[in-house]
Amino acid sequence: MALLGCYTGYFGGANGVIVLAVLQYLTNEDFLVNNAIKNVICGVANISAFIIFVFRSKIYWQQGIFLAAGMLIGGFLGPKILRHVSVKAVRWIVAILAFIQAIYFFTQVY
Repeated sequence: MALLGCYTGYFGGANGVIVLAVLQYLTNEDFLVNNAIKNVICGVANISAFIIFVFRSKIYWQQGIFLAAGMLIGGFLGPKILRHVSVKAVRWIVAILAFIQAIYFFTQVY
């Protein structure tokens, strides 16, 4: 989990999916509980990275505002939506979207 935290703070791509998969594998907790734990882990990693980047790097604040707004909206609406959708459906949706994103990035690079 510490390595995932470093990855999350530096890059962050698909970190939620990776952390959730690891938690599902390592624990016997319910999916919604693991999702809440994932949110805390990723939030702490991102806040830590933010503090480091503020003092050590150039930040593009105009773009960051849009990312922060999306994060806040998703953080507010995500748990409400997850309470009404089956766990199996969420897993399939996440897997399909991750696959589509991987194909998109692959086609952009190659």
